[in-house]
Amino acid sequence: MKTEDSEMSLDETTKPLPSTETQPQSLSTTVLNVPLRLGSYAISTSWRYFRPLAPQVVPIVVFFSFVPIVSFLSFSAGWLVWTMVAVGWQAPVFLQYGDNRAPYSEVVLSSLSSKQAYDISLVLNVPPTEPNLSLGNFMTSLVLTSSSNATLAQTRVPSLVLQPRSSWLFGSSSTFTLQVPLLKSFTFGTSKAIAYIDVGRRDGWTSLGSGHGRELTVASATLQGTLVHQGVRGLITRFPLLFSAFAAFGFFVITMGVLAAFVIPLEDIIASAEPEESSEEDEEDRRRRLRRLSRGSRSASREWKPAGQSAIIPPA
Repeated sequence: MKTEDSEMSLDETTKPLPSTETQPQSLSTTVLNVPLRLGSYAISTSWRYFRPLAPQVVPIVVFFSFVPIVSFLSFSAGWLVWTMVAVGWQAPVFLQYGDNRAPYSEVVLSSLSSKQAYDISLVLNVPPTEPNLSLGNFMTSLVLTSSSNATLAQTRVPSLVLQPRSSWLFGSSSTFTLQVPLLKSFTFGTSKAIAYIDVGRRDGWTSLGSGHGRELTVASATLQGTLVHQGVRGLITRFPLLFSAFAAFGFFVITMGVLAAFVIPLEDIIASAEPEESSEEDEEDRRRRLRRLSRGSRSASREWKPAGQSAIIPPA
């Protein structure tokens, strides 16, 4: 009887201890973890193959990713040059009659290029009527002032209406153009000015003939400024499209050169950081293997017991 009790105590002593490991996860949790594991495996595998090419590929990708931005900025630079190029201008002149003085007008000139030289002239469309042809000489006056009422320039130029030439092909016209040059190579020095214009004689021709007042009949009038091409500014105003394209191309080349100067050193930086990263990853892998081995050894020691070990039976 005593022997049976000893055998039973020995069986209970040698019985394996219950495992302390956690129970397997549920099926739904395992199914949800499958895409995460597959994605992590795909990323790690892709990085393993891409890592040796990173020093060459990353600078190229960074360089070409900035190409659309630099292209847009270059186009904007060319457009800015195009809009800043000076151009000629024309302003309609509405002459005022019947104020006991020669026909006159006031014209506001805006959007001027302050440093650009202009040839300023008054263009008159005059009907070839007998009163106009018999007027003789008359004066055309121009006074230019700034917006603060400072006088910029003034001039008086004599003019004369001559019999227009008739064309045998097109015949005679109801009006003809009379262009009166007023100022040569004039620079405003401001972007806005006011022009005061008089056309005719101050005595109204009353000192001539029978003393009847007369006026020049004008169908329409225009004050125009023609560009004067001088120096580098003259080249730009003569070929605005060419210089705009040159500005856009120059901005693109310079910007891409500066970008390349910053991107090229990335290859050396990535290449120098690569061994350190790989050594850190190798150390992490070694630690993981050691942890797995230690867990495996602990679980084996729980399940395995030496054959010669006997249970200690307490005395009866």
